[in-house]
Amino acid sequence: METSSEESDLTEMEISSEEGDSSDIEISSEMSDSFEIEISSEESDSSEIEISSEESDSTEFPLFDLPVGTAEGVVRLMTVEEQYKLADLSDESKRAVQSVSRTENMEWIIGYNGIVTMNIKNHSHPNEYLYLFEPTEGTDKLLETVKDEISYVHDMFNFSSVRLFFLNDRRHRVLCTVIEYLKKLKIHLDEVSVCSNFSSVPSNIMNKILLHECASAKDFKLTYEITGDFEMKFWECPKFKNKSIQISEAQWIESRILNNCFMDCESVVLSKCDVSPSDLNSFLKKWIHGADIKEIIISLRQRVDRGASVMKNVLHGIESKPIHFAYLYKYKRVFDADTCFLIHQNTGKAALVYQTNQDFCLTTKFLLDSSEPAQEEVAEEEPIMVNNNEDSETMAVNAHDNGN
Repeated sequence: METSSEESDLTEMEISSEEGDSSDIEISSEMSDSFEIEISSEESDSSEIEISSEESDSTEFPLFDLPVGTAEGVVRLMTVEEQYKLADLSDESKRAVQSVSRTENMEWIIGYNGIVTMNIKNHSHPNEYLYLFEPTEGTDKLLETVKDEISYVHDMFNFSSVRLFFLNDRRHRVLCTVIEYLKKLKIHLDEVSVCSNFSSVPSNIMNKILLHECASAKDFKLTYEITGDFEMKFWECPKFKNKSIQISEAQWIESRILNNCFMDCESVVLSKCDVSPSDLNSFLKKWIHGADIKEIIISLRQRVDRGASVMKNVLHGIESKPIHFAYLYKYKRVFDADTCFLIHQNTGKAALVYQTNQDFCLTTKFLLDSSEPAQEEVAEEEPIMVNNNEDSETMAVNAHDNGN
């Protein structure tokens, strides 16, 4: 059967049947939007359909044909992974991702535990893109790949800071290379955490490099074993300016380093220190004359007996007042006799100095309480912590003193 029309859409349909159930159907159009459908069946009930078009059947979304604000709105709805891949397509898509990321609350984490990982988080629209890579052609190739990736992520997402977590860095050049390159790009270190087991202990030279490179990181943690012969002279040690610093192997820290290199930090935790009560006394006198430290915990390697005789040596020549009750971190603490004392800086800032087993602590975050509430009251109370950073807060502490 053939049907034709010379007006408008001319179509031709041919239907033929040969030998049984076999059939072919062809529908064609001579217009610009012509298409052809072929259905065939040969000696079975199966059928095959083919659709073709003489024109390009494009399904691409015309993102950058939209107004700029609308296009950026679409990009903003994408996941971090989609934005990451989009930025690599063209200069236009790159600029769109850059523009959107400037207004987002984003975080960048670089990790290492045998392989390098990159984690990009968007806290404005909670999602993240975590990926890892490690070239097989040696450390040099790995370092170049890491540097290239750092440049790409920094450029695409406008990061000004990064967090580093390195565990068991047997290729110790990786961490140092990453830090040096980040500083070259003027990317601030928000947090640096380095942890190694005994089989991957950094060398003495590497330890010194890490201490210098991370002396201005916002948060700095070194939690690994060091070799017994490691030492750092006073003139070799940097002046740390971290908001918080934690060193798990601090036996190399002697009195002059303690008194001069940590005073610009807010929170300090030093473990396995070889300092004496006399050294602690010198540290407290230095703090009284002016320091930014709000909290410090010094754990000693050698056993120290608890009691008034130890604290008496630590506080020799320092005006102090014994304290029996205080709130620390929202919990009421009861101190043994002559183990906790109130001291003041020359500026009036107050601090508690106390001993707990091997730990000597100083904190400006406390609330004094001259009363002794019942046990059930302690459990129910939610006291306000005192952070003695301002004159008004210091006056609040002194008000308790005046009431005694």
